[in-house]
Formats: sequence, structure tokens, C-alpha cells
Amino acid sequence: MAEDESMTTCEGMPPDGSIAIANWGGDNSAIYYTDTSYGVRQRTYDQGIWDGGTTSDIIFTAKTSTPLAAMQWFTNKDSPANYTNSIRFYHLDQMCYMKEMCWNGGTSGWTTATKASKGGWFSGELDETSAVTAGNSKMASVSYAGCLRVIYQEPGPDGYLREHCRNHTEPWFVGKRLPCPAGTRPYSGTAIAAVSRNPSAPEVFVFFQCEDSNVYMAKYNGAWSVGGPLFKAQRGSGLAAVIRPSENAIQVFCANEYGTLTKHKGEPGEWKTTPGTQVLLENTAIAGRVYKRKADDKEMVALVFVLKTTGLSQSAACRTEQGRRVFEGRNVPHFLNLTHKAYHSEDGFVGGGGFDDDDD
Repeated sequence: MAEDESMTTCEGMPPDGSIAIANWGGDNSAIYYTDTSYGVRQRTYDQGIWDGGTTSDIIFTAKTSTPLAAMQWFTNKDSPANYTNSIRFYHLDQMCYMKEMCWNGGTSGWTTATKASKGGWFSGELDETSAVTAGNSKMASVSYAGCLRVIYQEPGPDGYLREHCRNHTEPWFVGKRLPCPAGTRPYSGTAIAAVSRNPSAPEVFVFFQCEDSNVYMAKYNGAWSVGGPLFKAQRGSGLAAVIRPSENAIQVFCANEYGTLTKHKGEPGEWKTTPGTQVLLENTAIAGRVYKRKADDKEMVALVFVLKTTGLSQSAACRTEQGRRVFEGRNVPHFLNLTHKAYHSEDGFVGGGGFDDDDD
């Protein structure tokens, strides 16, 4: 039976599991998620084939309900003359200290080389002196011009967001506190999404939810600023932000007040809201990436999220490799939906997605 690339499962993931996604170039991606034993597993998608996500694919153990933030990173730290295609992702330990996990090695044979059994993952240079977060903090990571930024929520009643920073090969340092919108403050445990528009200069956008249920945007272009409310989201909704290379506009995905996956597009220009058709599991994490499909060079957006229903029909489940395991009695996972959107086509979402404005 043919594999359905739009549906996969995250075996062993609890309803409140964290999700992150990272590019590997072309159609390829890696999903990282937490399981019920507090392990962080890797599941890969490479040239149409899903792999991983089993107990053998646990890279490390993290804090209970840790947030995850993952990114593709081109590093020249170990070899200044040769940039290496790498992965960096961030999590919390049991004491809420920020930790970094790293893998360096390029794209050749990456699905095998990045497996936990290969021993290629190593701890980064964040330690107990670097950053401590609120117990329910989420995180987002972003890079520009050789600089890394991880955004997190500080401990304390005001729920301020702060950046933790690394510039090139210099040591990590505590960055600036992000400004708060007037008359409100960040929701405790708010989702955080971050995106960089300019790879060679500071132009960073951070999205977060406040106690009034509105989503706000903080912008950094040498100094931080924050504007007014952009749109409302379901309280505690996940957030994902992407920028398509063919245009400057930012797209932010979240659950609306009715729990439906919704796209908001703006900056520059007024924000336009487009509801989808997928009903999400309450408070599910959402992750997204932009890439060009190798087969036809179409620009695509991949979103990762958990549906409200934790099961699929037998026919739908059997179109996924891990779904077949359910009916073989080996495990009962929570289902994760990986939806690829092809822009500038009439197909919309592959696999039963939900946005109709493909020409936007």
C-alpha cells in the first residue's frame, strides 16, 4: 500500500507532547517530539519515506513537558573554512535550565547518521549559568547573519519574554527582555513563534499570546519594539510562523477561538485571516517550515500539529507506516498530521487540509 505523506503518527507521544520541525533541504525534514517517558524522539521524512519515531530513536531525556525548538543551522565553528549543514535544538532540563542539543555532518545519509544509535548527537555549550526559564515556558529559535536567538518566558508573575543570544562563535549571553504590550502581559505558558526575514541582517519577528487572548508581535531590527493586538487565538493555542521566500509577508498559524487551524497573513500590510478545516487538539503545539519541492520546484509550507481526534479510520491509518502498527497491536500512538501546502496550484492542501486562498 502506498505511503500517505500527509499523515504520520508520533508513536508514544502524550496529548500535551511538544513538537518541533527542522529542514534538511528539499522535501526532507526531521520531526522531534516528546514521549510519555520524557524522551525526545526523532522521526524523519526523506524522499517520500518516513522513518524513526520508535523507542530506539530517543535522542535524550528532557524535563517533563519540555518545550522544543529546532532549526537547521549552518555552522563553521569547528571548521571556519567549511560551513556544515547541522541541526540545533533547545529544551529544558528538570531544573528549567535551557539546554542545547547539536548534530553536525551535512546532508549525505542524514536519516541514518542522525539516529540516536549512531552517537552523533552532543550537548551544546548552554549550562546552568546561562538561562533559567519559567516552569511552563515555551521556546522559539531563530537565526540571522551567524547569530542565534532563543526566545523564552522568564520566571515571575509578569511573564516577560527574553532572548538568549549567541553571535557567531562567541559565548552565549543573556539578551534583552522583550517589551510588553500596553495594558496586558504575556499569557503564562504562551506559545512562542519566531522568524527572521533577512538572513544577513537583524530583522526578527516574535509572536506570542497575552492574557487578553490576542496575539502580539515583537520586532527586532537593532532594538526591540512591540505593536498592538493582531488577532485573537484560542487561549493556550500553539503558534507557528513562516516566511515564503517568494514574498515578504509573514504567515502565522494557530487555533482560532473555535479550535480550528487558522492562517493569518500580514507584515507588510494588514493582517488577513483565513480559517482552515482542521480542528486541533486543544493546546497542541504547532510547527512549520518552508521549502521547495524537488519534483517541480514548487514552494511549499509543511505544518505539524495534532488533530482533536486521536484516531483515524482504519483505511486512513493503514496508509501510514506507524498507523499499521496500531492494527498489528504493537502500540497505540497519538496521530500527528503533517500537511504539505502547495502554493500557486489548485490542489490546496494534500491529504485533506484546509486553506482556499492558494493565490495569496
